[in-house]
Amino acid sequence: MLYLGSYVLGYFDGDGCAYANKGRSGGLVCIVGSFEFACGLARHLGMGSVQEHQLKKVYYWRIFSRKNIQAFYDFVYQYPRLGLPRKKTKIEDILRSYKHG
Repeated sequence: MLYLGSYVLGYFDGDGCAYANKGRSGGLVCIVGSFEFACGLARHLGMGSVQEHQLKKVYYWRIFSRKNIQAFYDFVYQYPRLGLPRKKTKIEDILRSYKHG
């Protein structure tokens, strides 16, 4: 369990996304995977919802709230040099948007 955050970060870097809302605060962080993976992630982290893709047999684990996005950020970026900088920056932009609007 020691490196679980790093594992989830690697999964997020490969099959995740972060969207900032245009013109308002907040955003969305999601990870695409199997039903089992998405449900397991939601269960282990104690947050998020799981939704099936409309056209493909994949599922999204998604979080929206500032509290959950901050908790996810803190969990996966325990080791600052790991992860794709562009995705880390996108989550930081989402979190900053809550403070400014």
